[in-house]
Amino acid sequence: MTNRARIGHWMRRWADRIDDAGAPKLTGYSFTFETGEGIRFRDDGRGCRIAYLGDDEYENASAD
Repeated sequence: MTNRARIGHWMRRWADRIDDAGAPKLTGYSFTFETGEGIRFRDDGRGCRIAYLGDDEYENASAD
């Protein structure tokens, strides 16, 4: 990891600690684009991770 990436990583962590309610929340799911199928939601960790911005969106998405 370069110094620039390391500084950016720590700045992101500090910002999330300052405003925890507005920090991005990661889910256990990801998605990939599959030929002939479209978007496939996955839970095996492959693909792009799905995140919600802030506690309000996370609660809305996980409420039944």
